[in-house]
Order: sequence, then C-alpha cells, then structure tokens
Amino acid sequence: MIPHQIIQWESIDGLPNRGAIRFYDRHSSSIVKLTVAYAIPGILGQLMDNLFLGRVVESTIQADLQRFREYALNMKT
Repeated sequence: MIPHQIIQWESIDGLPNRGAIRFYDRHSSSIVKLTVAYAIPGILGQLMDNLFLGRVVESTIQADLQRFREYALNMKT
C-alpha cells in the first residue's frame, strides 16, 4: 500500500486472484484505475468463455466500482 495512491491485494483462499486499485488526484476530480487478475484453471476458463460468465464477472466488477464511487463521493459531503 502506498498512502493516498495505491492499494494492492492477493487472495489467500477461494479463486486465486490479485489486483491493485490506484487513485490519481486531478485536483477537482479523481481517476481510479482497477487491475484484477485471476488464476482460473484451464477447463473453468473455457467454460466461462463458452457460457459468457466472463461478462457476468465484468459486470459485477463494474457494479462494485459504481457502488464504491457513490460511497467515496458521499464521504466528501
């Protein structure tokens, strides 16, 4: 973790994943960049592609980011 800039993580159980969220101050606004990587077993990855589960995961992450944005904006007021 770099204060006011980046938070990183790596899973300790469940589906192996790691990532980072970075915050860039733009004075009157901010930019948030999220990077997530999953270590998905080969057959599960193929199933996700074939069943469009990758899109479900992506939309879940998008929804989580939107909730985080709303939370962060409400913290300022």
